[in-house]
Amino acid sequence: GHDFALSRKRDGIMYEQELTCCGDLKWVDGRFEATEVKWYSHPARNLEVLSDKHVKLYYEKELLTPTEAEKLLRLTRVEYNGFTEQYGICMPETVFIYVYQAETPHQGFSTYSNPINTIWMRVSNRQQLLHPEKGNPICTFAHEFARISLQPFADAYPPAKGADDWSHYAPFVGIIPYVDSILGDSAWFTPCDYQSYGIPLFEKLYKGGEDTYAWLLYEIDQKFGKRLIGDAIRKVAECKHWRHPDMEAFMTALGQMTKDEDVIERIVAAYPTPFEHSFYRFRKWERIGIKPVLDRMFFDNTFVIDSVVAGSLADSLGFEQGDAITKIDGFLTDTQKAACKRNLLLKNKGDRLVFTIQKAGKEKQLELTIR
Repeated sequence: GHDFALSRKRDGIMYEQELTCCGDLKWVDGRFEATEVKWYSHPARNLEVLSDKHVKLYYEKELLTPTEAEKLLRLTRVEYNGFTEQYGICMPETVFIYVYQAETPHQGFSTYSNPINTIWMRVSNRQQLLHPEKGNPICTFAHEFARISLQPFADAYPPAKGADDWSHYAPFVGIIPYVDSILGDSAWFTPCDYQSYGIPLFEKLYKGGEDTYAWLLYEIDQKFGKRLIGDAIRKVAECKHWRHPDMEAFMTALGQMTKDEDVIERIVAAYPTPFEHSFYRFRKWERIGIKPVLDRMFFDNTFVIDSVVAGSLADSLGFEQGDAITKIDGFLTDTQKAACKRNLLLKNKGDRLVFTIQKAGKEKQLELTIR
């Protein structure tokens, strides 16, 4: 990494090749001086602009026609309204959205945001924007709007500083059903089953994760309503330009506002969701050679091995097609799924894992060392 980086919003800010410059700092004579500054050049982006009261959309005309841009603006405005009308949250006066084409080959689309007022969507081409092969842009935009509305921090939970319980719960449970109630099947450019990314997917993902803050947000929503959650957000996020309260403090405040002793006790024992984080992207593990990959198993709530890569670590240890992984390091993959993934995310390369496998009524244990 570098000590500092500068970029223009119109070029994107996530990837190094999109920066304006980056460099390091050293302390000289009582002040910082920049050293080894690396500059980047970019082709001119002639972005079209479309805006309404609270959303301003910048896009490349190679990616969207004016009519399609109007439709995307309408969708994102509805999502914006979903937070203000359902939760009573004070959102930024304007959210800026940039939809741009990657300068280098890029698979599908990726979306990210800053914690103030901006969302970027980086796509490989027009086809991948209008007809993505995987993922759902409606849910993805809702996820980034959630992060703009509130991004709590959690010191107690490795491996990430940010806690994503709100940005999991709110899109799935709050925004997707809200969009469906207003736009229905016309929400995206082409018909897509984005509704399946709503409550059904949340319940599937969090089966075995009922001890997370995310699930408790869902339960509180069902029992006390979304406005109470919004009241707690307004209480802990006192400054509209700094939406990073401590996650535990936020949930504690919310619990107290419910006046429900069972909820309060469960919040004390709960922890941030581990389901936003990847073994292979965040922890930089090598893949062990099973399909679906381990991250996908947790997301799909399915722990049966479809295939084993020949010559892989899993192959050498005796993993087989049809093996059902019932435990990892003693954590049950069905009823303790979140705790199981949390335990794995605390592991480092060189640590050992014990998999309990069932197949044809027989049980075996396989041990591997993380690479």
